[in-house]
Amino acid sequence: MSFFEIAKENYDIIAVVTASFLALVLHAAHLLPEHFILPLILFLLALHVLHDLRSELKHDQEVKVIHEQIGLISERIEPKEITLIKPSELLHHTKKMAHKNRGEIWWFNICMGMFQSDAAFDSVFKPAIENKNTTRIVPVLKKGYSELWNKEVLPKIAKCSGGDKVVEPVWADIHEHIAFIVIDLENGKHEADISVWGEPFMAEYMDAESEKPQGVPRYLIHVGSDSELIFRLRDVFNKFKYKP
Repeated sequence: MSFFEIAKENYDIIAVVTASFLALVLHAAHLLPEHFILPLILFLLALHVLHDLRSELKHDQEVKVIHEQIGLISERIEPKEITLIKPSELLHHTKKMAHKNRGEIWWFNICMGMFQSDAAFDSVFKPAIENKNTTRIVPVLKKGYSELWNKEVLPKIAKCSGGDKVVEPVWADIHEHIAFIVIDLENGKHEADISVWGEPFMAEYMDAESEKPQGVPRYLIHVGSDSELIFRLRDVFNKFKYKP
């Protein structure tokens, strides 16, 4: 910014400085009587106050414009439809999802190995069951897991407050390579977490008791309420839930 631009922007300050300098020169030359000094000082102080008021009003206007621009930018930013949940975020995220639910929860093709683990059950499934806002939990699971469900899972559910919310699973021939949990946000909105079977999304370990490989999620795909995938997941769930 040039000197002339600065002078144009702050002409009132330049006027105060110039008048003060001239007053000092005239007084030193005995051309300005002393009884004019006090009124001149008061006049210069008044100009200074007016400058401060002007600067403050300008600052408020600039802040208002900035807030308006931020608001316009925020309106243009769409929420993420799909988010990858990393291993370090899994525990916090799943608990958050369980507490966020406000209605019915759908469990589709959930890995029974997760139910067997007390730590996983207490972190993922128990908070959803004991959430007072959860009205019902509907599992749709593979037929081959019915014995494991009755032996390992039901006793854990029975110990939970509100365990009766978990209805008898719908046993189906599921060949899809995904599992998901859908929660209800009310007002017709839903969110979901999808697990994909196999690497790199699923980690396998050898279960010592059954001597069979078990899968646990390594990454989750979180689906936001505005994503079209929610409707596809609902279709998949209903396809197996109501399949004769």
